[in-house]
Amino acid sequence: TNANGLENLTDMYAELNATIKAYNVSGVQLKNYDSRFYAKDIDLVVRYSKIGNTTNILKWADKIDGDVHNGESSNDNFTFDLKRTRFSSGEANATIYINFARDKTTAKDPMRLTIVDLNVTDSDGISGSSSTSSDKSADFYYGRLHTPNYYGTGKEHKIRVYHEIYCKNCNIPTDIFKYAHAKESEDNINW
Repeated sequence: TNANGLENLTDMYAELNATIKAYNVSGVQLKNYDSRFYAKDIDLVVRYSKIGNTTNILKWADKIDGDVHNGESSNDNFTFDLKRTRFSSGEANATIYINFARDKTTAKDPMRLTIVDLNVTDSDGISGSSSTSSDKSADFYYGRLHTPNYYGTGKEHKIRVYHEIYCKNCNIPTDIFKYAHAKESEDNINW
């Protein structure tokens, strides 16, 4: 992704896919819970934990019919509004794009985001939840392509291009952010 697309979540993101199913008290899926009959708008609460740069502001977006609905969170959760029109035969699908707030002039340390659980509540107060396994995580890095300054004469020059990961506070375990503990940059200690 080029630097101009850093704020556009539909260019670079981790993707969270969720399927919400309506069940009755006997555990039978309600096929008539859809946009034409009984479905209600619901709030989908995504709870997460962070390792690494825990001060990063999380950004999220959902692309529905060409529109992007987005928000930010600095807590351990965010609420996503799922409209009743998304339900069909007792099911609704949500695809949520997740990243952290970026600025091409300010580098950020790595972060691991782990989805802890998902909770839903409809406009009638009916609720449900789903726990996820701890391997539902994504690592976020602030990276760059870099070439040290080269000087020469003539038309052709061989130069080295480095891919670098920013990590100023790299006291984090190497088994978590293995890419941040690679070879140090040619000309900047934090890359």
